[in-house]
Amino acid sequence: MIGVGNTLRGDDGIGASVCTMIEQLQLTGVSTITTHQLHIEQAEDFSAYDILIIVDAAVTGDEVVFNEVLESGSDAHPASHHINAATLLSLLKNLYKKEIQMMLCAVPGKNFDMGEQLSITAQKNAGIAAGAIISWLDKL
Repeated sequence: MIGVGNTLRGDDGIGASVCTMIEQLQLTGVSTITTHQLHIEQAEDFSAYDILIIVDAAVTGDEVVFNEVLESGSDAHPASHHINAATLLSLLKNLYKKEIQMMLCAVPGKNFDMGEQLSITAQKNAGIAAGAIISWLDKL
């Protein structure tokens, strides 16, 4: 599982928070990584996995959304070193010739100001997200 976001920007740290919740459960075969954003350079490391779950803060919406990521078209190119989940999936499939299932969990937050504390809304949504991920993993 990959928690994306900046823990110094309030609710942007939701991804890391969900990763911490999952780590505490010590689930067999589940490891977590936290990063400020997805980078092209991470593709090789991520290619070692069969399933990737990306958890990231959402600035819009009120509900946790947990869906499979679909591969972007062949015309997708990263604007810089930063990439989105669909482009990362395309890179993994095309560069490493490996079928990887990728899920994206978008977790709504309210406060993205400087600070290390999650808002009450983000804390609640992080718990919902962790529950959704655990439930999904149990079905594998």
